Amino acid sequence: MSIKVKVLISSNKTQIQELNRLVDFWLESSIPYEIDKIQLSDLMGYKMIQKLLKVLSLYLQIRRESFVLIINTERLSGIEGLVLHTLAKVAKKVICYQISKPNEAFDKNYKRITQASRPKLYTLFLKALYPTNFRNDLSFFGAKEVLIKYFTHTKLSNPWIEGSTLIDEFWLHDEYSRSLFKSSGKELSVIGSVQKHQLFTSNRLVKTKGKLAFAVPHLAEHKLMSFEEAKSELSILKSVFESFEESLTFVACLHPKQDINNYSWLVGKNITISQFPLLNEIIDSECLICAFQSVTDWSRLLKIPTIQLDYLAHGLGIQAEGVFNVHNVEDLRRYLELLVNENLELNCIPRELLPFDSDIGKRITKRIETIIKLKD
Repeated sequence: MSIKVKVLISSNKTQIQELNRLVDFWLESSIPYEIDKIQLSDLMGYKMIQKLLKVLSLYLQIRRESFVLIINTERLSGIEGLVLHTLAKVAKKVICYQISKPNEAFDKNYKRITQASRPKLYTLFLKALYPTNFRNDLSFFGAKEVLIKYFTHTKLSNPWIEGSTLIDEFWLHDEYSRSLFKSSGKELSVIGSVQKHQLFTSNRLVKTKGKLAFAVPHLAEHKLMSFEEAKSELSILKSVFESFEESLTFVACLHPKQDINNYSWLVGKNITISQFPLLNEIIDSECLICAFQSVTDWSRLLKIPTIQLDYLAHGLGIQAEGVFNVHNVEDLRRYLELLVNENLELNCIPRELLPFDSDIGKRITKRIETIIKLKD
């Protein structure tokens, strides 16, 4: 019996794009086996009974198949979590393709269910059902999800740690990620990153003079502050940017979670809002301005300096060569003046961010072939 490959794609917008691109690059490598994509977004239009019937139908269809399952996280909720557990139970091997780094803080997403509005007995009841879901007054999954996971037997042994239950192997972006995942005890394979692949193939050596890419911090969307507070902070940044209108232009790039209608006011004398993702704008920029670590890899690979708004990062920033941390608005002005005078630079690609090439599909194919030989 030949082993197939199934890729489970959740309904998260960013992850849909990432995993679909992964499969696309992979298919370019002339793979000798079948890839089956399972789009969980296809289930969203059904009512609950219909969803459960679809899950049952899927299980009956694949329970006798021999396949390797590729996912992007085991921490799915609702019907998506049920589909994941159903597939994982019969898969020969479960591989998690790294979407984000494991040291990124997720506390902002956890739901405090022990707040005063919740009866104490209710909280104690939930903790009895799913004790590892709780850390003091924090709950990784919300109350409704705790009940669903308990009654569908889809609990994770430790939801706070990716890979605690279902995952056999991690596919990682780079050598830095390997060092972070080392303590997981799982198999680790560095295959590269979809975004780095795109960055490598579209990289422009010639930069646009005075152009800065601004990754607009998604402060309100991640509940790090209210929309009013976020607008106040961004308004201050806007005034600083506009004070450099004679020498610099700023292209604001929004995160997929950000609604452009909430940010149209950012447009100014030398500020535009891009209709394209940050990845498209950074390739010919002279500098990146951001708050969070997740996008600094791109600027460091392109050997352009990064001005990191450390005072807005809420602990999600990074200390690294070529990343200049600003602790207040005056710091920002100083670094922008240095940039104008060409005194900010990054001379080499950090080794921990390698590989940086277009061979991600080849590495995946090689790894899958090794797995299939071991399973045969």
